[in-house]
Amino acid sequence: MAMFDDLVAEGYSLAQRDWRLTIVVASLLPFALTYLITSLRAFLAANNKSDSRSAPIAPYAVPFVGNLISFLYDNERAVRNALSRHARDVPVRFRLANRKLTLISGTANVLAMFRGSRYLDSTEIIIITVDNAFGGAGAGRESYAVVDTGSRKEPLPGSRPLNMSDRICALSNTWDEELDRAIPASETDWVDVPDFYGLIQSTMFAASTNAIYGPHLIGLNPDINKDFWEYDHHIPTLFKLVPRLFAPKAYAVRDRLLASIKKWQAHARANLDFNDPKLEGVVWEEFYGSKMMRDRAVDYTGVKGMTDDVRPTFDIGLLWAANANIVPTVGWCLIDILTRPALAATARAEIAALAPGGGIDMQALLASPLLQSIYAEELRLRNAIFIQRTPIVDTFKIGPWKFPKGDLIIASSWQEARNRETWNQHGRDGEEHDVEEFWAERFLVYKDHPLSGPRLIDPAKLKGGEEPEKAAGGEAVPPKFAPEKVAGQFIPYGGGENICPGRFYAKQEAMAGMALFLSKFEIELQLEPGRVLEPNKKQFGSTLWDCVDSTKMSIFCTVRIDQDEKFADKCSVKALSASGLFVVGCWASISGDAECAVI
Repeated sequence: MAMFDDLVAEGYSLAQRDWRLTIVVASLLPFALTYLITSLRAFLAANNKSDSRSAPIAPYAVPFVGNLISFLYDNERAVRNALSRHARDVPVRFRLANRKLTLISGTANVLAMFRGSRYLDSTEIIIITVDNAFGGAGAGRESYAVVDTGSRKEPLPGSRPLNMSDRICALSNTWDEELDRAIPASETDWVDVPDFYGLIQSTMFAASTNAIYGPHLIGLNPDINKDFWEYDHHIPTLFKLVPRLFAPKAYAVRDRLLASIKKWQAHARANLDFNDPKLEGVVWEEFYGSKMMRDRAVDYTGVKGMTDDVRPTFDIGLLWAANANIVPTVGWCLIDILTRPALAATARAEIAALAPGGGIDMQALLASPLLQSIYAEELRLRNAIFIQRTPIVDTFKIGPWKFPKGDLIIASSWQEARNRETWNQHGRDGEEHDVEEFWAERFLVYKDHPLSGPRLIDPAKLKGGEEPEKAAGGEAVPPKFAPEKVAGQFIPYGGGENICPGRFYAKQEAMAGMALFLSKFEIELQLEPGRVLEPNKKQFGSTLWDCVDSTKMSIFCTVRIDQDEKFADKCSVKALSASGLFVVGCWASISGDAECAVI
């Protein structure tokens, strides 16, 4: 004790002798006290044993600002550090200046949030997204918030829900034909491609956009492909509400996209009467593209505040939702397959076997356990979204934890997909596959291997003496694709009533794109020795990560048409029935659920 008194006295004496030190100490004292107080509050909240408790706060040092700075510059690290301070099922509350949000984690908590959808809403975050990321300048609050069509499977009292058939639009095989046509034909010789991921971006964007919007959006705006991917690069900045003064490039490219869409909308109205009875039942035409876009144009005419300047806001949202996640998924699928020769050979053989007559059989493709597992593994490994909800009641609770009405609740798909306590990392042959690594078979359950599948199983709980199940001919039963084993941990499309309505179309588009590239082309990636492909981590929390940060380095490759005639001459995709093909419907109508666009 005497030593402590001596140190205090010495410090006081030193401060008296040097006024500059006094100023420094005085200026730092508020920050130190703030951190000390918030740390103490976090400790007390985490150890509260009551049945109705508040989540512990993530300690911060800057008064009033809170955790805002760490969230703006490195939200992945902020989330990781906050969760590491407590047990996995303990939620953590963040203060972002004048806003508060609570991060939940753990299977039970995530599933409880999804089950409580009737007490939760996502309207507020949608409005913020529309007004900032999509450039609405008040469109979200003036248009979206005043409609009464409802936004959930069971709309709130007083709303007028549309039929599900009016929310989502069936597409024919137009998208497949556009994608096949968009992939550039080449000579039979090898062709150098300096930017492999850029090739995927440009071809898939053109195919998807032409299928949804028709050919004139790109025809009227030749630079829209380039502008879109520049916009996607800046989308995290817009989501974080960074003012225009500090992000002029982000706002400039967003404004160019809005102008392009506005030009297309004017062109469509000038050339086609969407009320023409002859259009009844027409799935696709050149001016509006898909029937969904005509239906949206009709819907918008009856929405208050939906002016010519506001309408492009909602279409830029759809454009982003239709490409921002799907294209990186295809890119990562191809990269992870092509960098593993054995897997590439297996995947190509699987695609060929699914359609022995040539082309790609979509229904068979979607039933392939291996290809589905590859797709799901990319969503698990590369998806970094925040699923966001707001309580609309004062009494919402998850377990013993209470959540204030109006405060945001978020769950991180990235963190849930890396829980080593629940995810299986053990292969059938004894090999280890860390949760941070790609493993093509992670989602496959083998009947002859009871420890297989995505969920970690305790061997002690297995029943002994069981014989491996065999097929009729005596061979092993084929594996089963089993994402349901990790419900609450595998959440790339959100969950509950606001689960992404476009997840079916997204899966079909991504798997078809992957299959078309693998079957149409022979591709050799030319990677520098020792180079490890890193995702663009600037996009954490807003979308699935791009395959590479284009500002750093591209992926060089050589490509040529596959010499096998059944692929070279016929690469069209057999479409599913209309009822089975859903559009990325986040913005399909004012009433549509919006999970895809806001997470």
